[in-house]
Amino acid sequence: MNPYEMNAAIAAITNWLYANLSKKDFFFLSVVLSEMSKSMFSMEILRGICRIEEHAEEHKEHTEEKKS
Repeated sequence: MNPYEMNAAIAAITNWLYANLSKKDFFFLSVVLSEMSKSMFSMEILRGICRIEEHAEEHKEHTEEKKS
C-alpha cells in the first residue's frame, strides 16, 4: 500500500465513523486512538534507544576483547 492509498483508506474510515457514530462516541474514539498512537510512537522511540545502547555496549565489549 502506498502513502496515497493509505491516506485515502484512513479518510474513508474516518468519514464512515463520523457518519455512523454519535458525536460522543466519535469524540471518545478519536481520543482513544490519539492516545494509542502517541503510546505506540513512544514505544518505538524507546525501542530504538535501547537498541542503540545495546549496540554501544556490544561494541565496547568487542573492542575491549581486541585490546586484551
